[in-house]
Amino acid sequence: RRISHTFIAQVIDFLYTKEEAKSRVRELMEDYESLYFGPATRWPGDRSDKAEEYAIKEGIPYSEGQINTLRRSAEHVGLDFDRLLKSKGKKSYPVEIFNK
Repeated sequence: RRISHTFIAQVIDFLYTKEEAKSRVRELMEDYESLYFGPATRWPGDRSDKAEEYAIKEGIPYSEGQINTLRRSAEHVGLDFDRLLKSKGKKSYPVEIFNK
């Protein structure tokens, strides 16, 4: 399987207006995606956007180890962890959101 990375840097505000620059970058992205990797192409921010959408909607699932650390920390400062935080269920992070 071939994996490649491309980095392009341009001083776009010198060459074009903001609208022209956005249009040219959008066109470049569409051309690159259609000519090379199609729907498998990933762009900066794709995965983090999906992860953020999930976290806002569903919350951030914690592992048992993380929960135990938080529980010990709460105990150390004299707080009742279970009273402060009610469980929302045992969700695991859906790794498939990172697949394009």
